[in-house]
Amino acid sequence: MPIRSTTWAVPGRLSPDRPAEPAPDENRAPPPDTPASGHLTPDYGLVLLLVVVLDVSHSVFTEQEKVHGLCREMLDEIRSDTLANVTVRVAFVVFSDRPQVTPFVPVEEANAPALTFGGATAFWAAMRATCELVMAEVERAGAQGKSVQKILVPVVSDFLATDQPGDVPALVHRTEARVRMNVLPIAAGSQPNMGVANALSRRRGAVRMDDAKVKEMFEFISCSVVMASRSQPGERLELPVDALAKFARVD
Repeated sequence: MPIRSTTWAVPGRLSPDRPAEPAPDENRAPPPDTPASGHLTPDYGLVLLLVVVLDVSHSVFTEQEKVHGLCREMLDEIRSDTLANVTVRVAFVVFSDRPQVTPFVPVEEANAPALTFGGATAFWAAMRATCELVMAEVERAGAQGKSVQKILVPVVSDFLATDQPGDVPALVHRTEARVRMNVLPIAAGSQPNMGVANALSRRRGAVRMDDAKVKEMFEFISCSVVMASRSQPGERLELPVDALAKFARVD
């Protein structure tokens, strides 16, 4: 059964449900590395970048061990897919009082980050670190002769920044445009700042998370990465609408 997908392009709404692209061997010519059976084989010239930006201030998450365990499960789920296990490189930017950056590594080598919960929300410092991390990794991939397939940046926060934005909003928008970074704003907590969340990306508004559905949110990230690993560079990012609907809050 095809995975239903969405482009998640409109603030506060999903675009109309529609089937995902058909399997490569049905209605279009397969890419060169796809055997006649339609099963994709790894293209070692492609990399898919995943940066999980995670707000661990007390106003967002209260169960440190649970969140750490869900990060591990997310990585395991991505690793369980043969194609994603080869192409995905993952990094974490975890923040409360300050951002803590875990640099990019192949997903098969990745570990869940250490989580130090705090009271402040250094959101804009975390987004600056994210943009710098992405640009450095894109340059590294280019120097190695590799093409970046997709860049996924789920940002899970209440967006109640305790630091000043400065030029960071413009930096995020420039990075989006320059390297086609896909920022996925996910608003969590009891009273997130939806204005900041919706303005973070010029390509997507924010989705409000049901705080009881943290596990489903991490499952959405892993499912999105696996789905994106089957796309080609330059193709529009499609996201699994059913997985999104499982954690998205409808007020």
